Amino acid sequence: MPINPDWVFHNFRDWLVVESGLSWKQSRKDWTSGIKECFRKLGETQGYKAVLTSRDAKEYLVDIVWKCAGPDRYLGLAMETELSKRNSDILEDFEKLVDIKAHLKVGLFHLRTNAGINALVEEMQKILTKQTITFNETYLVIFLSYDDSSGKIFIGAYDLDVKGITHRLVNEDSYRFPKK
Repeated sequence: MPINPDWVFHNFRDWLVVESGLSWKQSRKDWTSGIKECFRKLGETQGYKAVLTSRDAKEYLVDIVWKCAGPDRYLGLAMETELSKRNSDILEDFEKLVDIKAHLKVGLFHLRTNAGINALVEEMQKILTKQTITFNETYLVIFLSYDDSSGKIFIGAYDLDVKGITHRLVNEDSYRFPKK
């Protein structure tokens, strides 16, 4: 059953802003484990068995998958997180999502500034338009960056289809919230 990317993004954003307790000064490991735990819980609320590769299995190409808990065999979600800030690493992880079969593919990426988002989304669109084998799948791309001048964290999201057509999920310029 397809998962609504808007639902995923808004639940993640609400967790990040209200519940996570994360501050920008915490380690990448803290951020990654917190994000994975959030997505594990979200998957379980939808009836999926959430598998975190570093904790539950090492067989998957990506960080998190939501496996159908019933007799059907499919992945409801595949997720890759990349907090390295390097565009080449981000695009490499996005390509992993392209290579795996799941209804919703989520990429959560950290950028130095939010100024580079449009260029990255364009590169992702190019990757998607070159694919010759696709099925009914959607991509949710979430970007995080830190603004030194305001002391706030930026979070934005885009929904891409298999043809590379992009829909911005955030109507305002961004969601910003104070660092803790």
